[in-house]
Amino acid sequence: MKSKLKLIGIVVVIAMFGLSMSGCPTDVADIGTFRVRITDIPLPYFNVANVPTGRFEIGLFPARQAPSMAYLIAGSDMWGPSDISGTALGSGWIEFYFHQIGGDRIVGATGNYDIGIQMFGPGNTLIYIGVVVNVRLEVNRVNAISFTTFGPPQPPDGTLAEQLAWLRTNTQSGVNHTITISRDESLTPVQAVLPSGRSNLAITIRGDGTMRTVSLAENGSLFDIGPGVTLILGNNVTLRGRAGNDNSLVQVRHGGTLALNDGAVITGNTETGSNNTWGGGVMIWGGGNFAMHGGEISNNSANWGGGVQAQGTFTMNGGTISGNTARTGGGGVNIWGDNQGAFTMHNGTISGNTTTGPSSAAAGGVFIGDGVIFDMHNGTISANTVTSSSYATAGGVLVSDGGTFTMHNGTISANTATATGPSLATSGGVHVDGDGVFTMHNGRISNNTARSNTAGAWGGGMSVGGTFTMHGGEISTNIATGATWGQGGGVLVNSHHGGLFNMRGGIISGNVTVSSGVGWANGGGVFVCGYNAVGGTFLMSDGAILYNNVIRHTGNMSGSNVALTIGTHGANSATAQFGTIIGDSFSRRGDLTYSHYTVRVVNGVLQ
Repeated sequence: MKSKLKLIGIVVVIAMFGLSMSGCPTDVADIGTFRVRITDIPLPYFNVANVPTGRFEIGLFPARQAPSMAYLIAGSDMWGPSDISGTALGSGWIEFYFHQIGGDRIVGATGNYDIGIQMFGPGNTLIYIGVVVNVRLEVNRVNAISFTTFGPPQPPDGTLAEQLAWLRTNTQSGVNHTITISRDESLTPVQAVLPSGRSNLAITIRGDGTMRTVSLAENGSLFDIGPGVTLILGNNVTLRGRAGNDNSLVQVRHGGTLALNDGAVITGNTETGSNNTWGGGVMIWGGGNFAMHGGEISNNSANWGGGVQAQGTFTMNGGTISGNTARTGGGGVNIWGDNQGAFTMHNGTISGNTTTGPSSAAAGGVFIGDGVIFDMHNGTISANTVTSSSYATAGGVLVSDGGTFTMHNGTISANTATATGPSLATSGGVHVDGDGVFTMHNGRISNNTARSNTAGAWGGGMSVGGTFTMHGGEISTNIATGATWGQGGGVLVNSHHGGLFNMRGGIISGNVTVSSGVGWANGGGVFVCGYNAVGGTFLMSDGAILYNNVIRHTGNMSGSNVALTIGTHGANSATAQFGTIIGDSFSRRGDLTYSHYTVRVVNGVLQ
């Protein structure tokens, strides 16, 4: 049989399932529907992109025992004519009902079979004949048969560029491909183009057991992931960008997905040029998705989002984002995008990233803004820095412009904001600006530093110009140190935007405010500003502020406003109260005053 038939590729890709067909004769057992794709038609006039409606005859034979061509055409041991019409689905896909005529047949037992198919066109003319060899047929009941076949065709061995070229021409929707590369390669953006116009297509690229590097040969993006495509970077593969590039190394468009697994690296891409370069390593556009399960994004740079820029959805389950640089904001990660960006961090590390700007710089680690959401369930944001000769804000995390940050657990530590010129350094750990919102349920903000070499420093642990609600966790051992003055070693509640700090639990301890010059230092634990028409507000219903310190140029000031300082300026003053809270409703029981040592409130009662 095989010597006389030209075998053609027919891939059974969807399991057969039972369907009841009304109007069928009583001797017909309805088997269901199956869908095939004809991938190689020897007849040139047969257009696979527009399969004609016609009559089908189906033959089923024990594997490797298909009859001769004459036997097949004669119709013995076949289901046929099948009394059905095929449905053209485009791109060579056809779908048709499959049922048995005339009693029990060979389908009574599970096993491997060859399937013969004949297709008749207008005038009952035979236009197609072929077989699928050695298909596993599993019989569950009379009306339910499923096929498990040998899987979709995979690209032939070759270079990454050759295999991607094959996929652009030959792959189809709903298929998973794995490309294993065995050498270092250099690709242009044109050579690295991924397939388009498909859905549910997944492509995994991995090394062969040794780390393999795919380098970008000329400016542009190495991979641009479009709708319906998932690119999975697996073990032992490094994507390396270019110095002076004009684009992100990887871009994820609306409907596209990037997955980064253990052993994969995205590195070495430096975006230069305009002030609006985004995402040195990865750029996620609105509606795009990036899942980081492991691996590394390192040593990339851009104006915004040195490592990752997300206007879509970014989920970090593990891995490391480190050593990236931004020139304006978000050295590690920048989440920004018309109320549609979202960042969820379940684990992993964002560390050693830097934002450095000549006039102002913000967020060495993570920048959240423009109405986007950051949920931190665990993980570490540490040792990130922001440095500027003017204003330096948020060594770790900045929440701005309607952004929302919820910290369920995890650590924000050892981050630094440094102003090298005659300007302000604000927020070593976390900065909540204007209409930003930060809610802390647990976790730790510790060992962060706000430092100004020639002027003042605010908020060693964090500063609040928006809304900060602390249910639990710890803000500890942070430092605000300025040459002229320092305020809020643990937390500074800013009056410029009417900041609100609602403390419902947790501990603020071991923080220090330092003034190395002739200025003042206040609020080792918490400083509530009162310098503007709208002063800052501090509402405390539970928790403790203790073991903090203030150091001025004249020496240790452990007996002066160490735990809590409430700022005043003329007729304007901050608000600091204790009481109970139900839902979002605070019931005042009294005012908090300057406190030298400890402030503790339990269930709304000042201790």
